[in-house]
Amino acid sequence: MISHLLKRAKPQSGRVEGGGWPIAFVVLAFSSACLSFGSTNVFLNLSSRARIAPGQDTLIAGLVVETSSNVLIRGIGPGLQPFGISQPLANPTLTLFDNQGKVVAHNADWRSAIPGSDPGSTAAVVSDIMARVGAFAPATGDSALYVRFAPGLYTAQLAGAGEVTGVGLVEAYVVPGTLDPLDPVWRLPTTSTGAGAPAGFSPGTLVGPTAGSVTRLRFAASLPWSSTGAAPEVNVPWRANGQIGNTAGRSGVVDSRGWTISPSYEKTGATTAVIRNLVVRPGFSEAYLEVISLTFTSFSSGQFSYAWHRLNEGNTAGIVLGTGSGTFDLIPEGDATTPEFATAAPFFPRHAEHFSDGRPPAFWGLQVEDLGEVLKRGLGPDSSDREGTREPVVTRIGEQYLLHYDGAGARGWLACAAVSTDLVNWTRQGPILDFGPPGSRDAGGACSPWIIEHQGTWHMFYLGSRTATPPPERVPESPYPSLKARASSPWGPWVKQPEVQVIALNSTFPSPDSSPGAVVREANGWRQYFSMGRSVPGLAAPQRTLILGRTTDLNATWTFEPAPLLPWEEQVENSSVYFDETSRYWFLFTNHIGIDATGGEYADAVWVYWSQDPARFDPRNKAVVMDGSTSRWAHGAIGMPAVIKVGDRLALLYDGVPGEGRGHLPRNIGLAWIRLPLRPPF
Repeated sequence: MISHLLKRAKPQSGRVEGGGWPIAFVVLAFSSACLSFGSTNVFLNLSSRARIAPGQDTLIAGLVVETSSNVLIRGIGPGLQPFGISQPLANPTLTLFDNQGKVVAHNADWRSAIPGSDPGSTAAVVSDIMARVGAFAPATGDSALYVRFAPGLYTAQLAGAGEVTGVGLVEAYVVPGTLDPLDPVWRLPTTSTGAGAPAGFSPGTLVGPTAGSVTRLRFAASLPWSSTGAAPEVNVPWRANGQIGNTAGRSGVVDSRGWTISPSYEKTGATTAVIRNLVVRPGFSEAYLEVISLTFTSFSSGQFSYAWHRLNEGNTAGIVLGTGSGTFDLIPEGDATTPEFATAAPFFPRHAEHFSDGRPPAFWGLQVEDLGEVLKRGLGPDSSDREGTREPVVTRIGEQYLLHYDGAGARGWLACAAVSTDLVNWTRQGPILDFGPPGSRDAGGACSPWIIEHQGTWHMFYLGSRTATPPPERVPESPYPSLKARASSPWGPWVKQPEVQVIALNSTFPSPDSSPGAVVREANGWRQYFSMGRSVPGLAAPQRTLILGRTTDLNATWTFEPAPLLPWEEQVENSSVYFDETSRYWFLFTNHIGIDATGGEYADAVWVYWSQDPARFDPRNKAVVMDGSTSRWAHGAIGMPAVIKVGDRLALLYDGVPGEGRGHLPRNIGLAWIRLPLRPPF
């Protein structure tokens, strides 16, 4: 809902209560003011626009803060030009005053919106916050302040530098902890926001202290506290102000996106412990050490002290960059006083990665329990997967699970099969398809099969390739047509159907490359989530996305939606879908293509998108499921997801390169578990 007010130079105030965020906004100016609510009431925005001139013709916004809140204030001038403002205010400056008229913050460059920070290290953080609250991108010369307000009265004044005149805009956004992964709700407080401290914490203590606030720790395992016990692998998600914070996970893992998701706990005495966290600054390769010392004054509570350290050689603590302290409560697993733990959605906020070419990041993560590798290369019949096992697709057949996967073997890449009753122990059956004759559309590769049954016949859609790279990799080469086969049983034998044109040769399909994906039965036929790619002149890297196809006859040509399912810029390929009957949401699992520091592309993560309409997905509604920080064994390339419900959990099969490798090979297939039901985080 958006409403507009036009007022003359008369004080205008409005108490803001939508969504429950306690802040009031008073505007003194000739202005156009608007109040906007997000569709889920998770953020608020008030703005005022006016012509600003030297002297007393400044734009003044008053704020009344009733409880401590994170607030983003923006002073926009040059950023108004794309909206048709012919005379935007050049070089707007933003000044924040307390109720005594004292200047508490000043800014003329939005990149340094966190007071006292280095623009080079905080611009990405500020840009993240603006995007998350729905603010349009600022221009060079615009100003902003991102601060944590203690209760009280404040005014923000927007003026032009020197004798300039022009139209300016003041905006104020409340940034709740559910949107801001840097908020103290999600992280331990710090008392330092100076230029020497690393980015990756809350707006700071410029307005109102955060040191000494209560931080709760929830240990996701039983803790028999004794002088001789030790639990070096206990997972520690933060919990503060009644909110669940970070996720439990494998100890000691550093998230490549600049957010450590699983700090490790180490016992140091009968009543003391220490938590050490490696944290990578967003946009920087250097890491810092976060040390939290715990002193228990009772079985379930005590005091903590907290410090950032620069790392010395050997990853030992060096110079202290920032400190903090407070109290904590230890909340045991299954505590009856914390029922929210049993019902909380397994999503958590995480710091977004910034890709060098601007491809969109994800701001959420999904908790997974990684079991490790379950199908390693080199054990298939006749060396059929000697170089790798890739791209799993799983189907339940009675009490068994039928796994189709790409075996990168001695002859090349072919679709292979394996059977299991528990998704962990597999009996391999070798290739189920063979290469076509020279010159055919699958002479270089016949892989990535998806199967579905209809009226006693099993239908397969698979990826073909005319050629492949030289041995030993033998990677199928573009273009990739989607091809068809059939069988009377899911076990085969499979008969190719070259006469079936899955995609019409003269169709308007917007890409020379296609690959099949998840097939779902609809009321009047079937839908399939195809992958497609394209090269764009001027772009160094190709673009990839998904497109929805439909048919009423599995042996006929598919028709396609006119637009991609997700924007090309999302850089995703491959698909697996799950419908949660509890939340009534569709979850689309896909493979994200990232980019490294040298500009090279690689499959870096499994992402998930959610929607109540399986044909429409908002690209903002997404989360990272599996990447190099959450996998137990693959810390570089992470590929093709396949999901299937097993009891009260969702099984996720994915492929990856063991260790730090980022190439196509060698790959193995791993298994992870996701707790159900799945509910979106907002």
